[in-house]
Amino acid sequence: MKLFLLLPFILIFQAFAGPTIVGNGDDGSDLENYKPLQSKKILSAHAEALTILKRLNVQGISHLGSLIPELENTKMYMVESNISAERMQELGAFHSGSNKLIYARTIARPYATTRFFPAAEKLDSNQLIALHIHEALHRSLPEAFREDEKVVSEITLAIVSPLASHDQVKEVTRKKIDDYTGQYKGNFKDHTSFVTLSYKGIVGVQKTGTFSPQTRSYQLSNRIYPFDNNWSLLGLGVDLDYAKNERRTTLGTLGLFLSIDLFTLRGFDISFFSKWNRALSDTQDFTNYMISRDSFHTGVTFKKKRGSLLSENLISYTWQRKDKRTLNAQSYEFDLGSITNLKSQLLYQRNNKYFGGFIDLHLIGATDVKVEAKTSRSSVLALGPVFEHHFDELSYQIYYHYVVDSLSKGSTVSINDQLIGVQSRNHLGLSLKYKF
Repeated sequence: MKLFLLLPFILIFQAFAGPTIVGNGDDGSDLENYKPLQSKKILSAHAEALTILKRLNVQGISHLGSLIPELENTKMYMVESNISAERMQELGAFHSGSNKLIYARTIARPYATTRFFPAAEKLDSNQLIALHIHEALHRSLPEAFREDEKVVSEITLAIVSPLASHDQVKEVTRKKIDDYTGQYKGNFKDHTSFVTLSYKGIVGVQKTGTFSPQTRSYQLSNRIYPFDNNWSLLGLGVDLDYAKNERRTTLGTLGLFLSIDLFTLRGFDISFFSKWNRALSDTQDFTNYMISRDSFHTGVTFKKKRGSLLSENLISYTWQRKDKRTLNAQSYEFDLGSITNLKSQLLYQRNNKYFGGFIDLHLIGATDVKVEAKTSRSSVLALGPVFEHHFDELSYQIYYHYVVDSLSKGSTVSINDQLIGVQSRNHLGLSLKYKF
């Protein structure tokens, strides 16, 4: 209901906008005669507008990073005397309705003041909240869009909607700005830093000979995007793994992660990433696991958002290396070939919930050096359903990983378990993500 009440108010902004965007207000006469704002009604709406923006975590949305500081730190004044609409147009265009009322005025540049007119007192609290946010958007959006009344109004509506969420505001902003610009510009930041806790647990564990497979894995990871300007597309992260088999739990690897966005066009994103894992434990029970040895991974992700559908494709490559290990109580030396991972996921968005599925393929190579020409290529093909639920800063994901086919030859019967761990078995996955 609130949205319908606000819609005519916001549409007034669009209909009467000029080249320099300001606010809606009174039919005043002298813009220079003003004093610091003391209206409890307008100040209360200002505080509520800040609460809404913080709840939606707009600082984590591309192009809205300075919206909260801009609204929080703006100096607000109340204009005492009137000014004619003609004179206001000379000073800069303004929003007004058919009654020629002017509610507020600002200038489309950072740190500009906001001047309210007496007519603003006639607005209800919801309209005043929209007015505060609307004016702040004129000062905080990228310069090319600050005076685009349609863009400012639609983002305002997305924020003040009773059903507003972080993801919905992000999507509207992306459509209005990213899709128009076509590709990333210098200081356009399109990422939210986050921390994730993940769990994977094998369903129906079975031993392979004397080999005791990994039954659970845990990972604590974070991703941060700390830079501005031309470095804003660079992401850094740290991952910490734990592993468990039937006998014990052990600390796994410490991973250092780096990613960079290569390209985006109308919602189609391409990113490159690399990750170096350093083993933290040499526990005998986990000697034969990837989690107990160093490794280096590189890859590319492709993401596309179209309407309610979100697709994500991943190609990753683990570089080959030599290693010695024990399989079924016998010692072998392996030239561990590369591991290629191909994964495709498709999700359907309904409000803040996502439904879909994935298909995941691992191609694994290993050579037993002791047995001449005993080379094995192994593969693991899996698929499963995915469900995600997103809140403002918090989200969780649940999925089931079902192994459709697993091919392996010779002495590498346990290679799948050792090189990709839980990924080689049917398992249930759960992750909890917090954005900051």
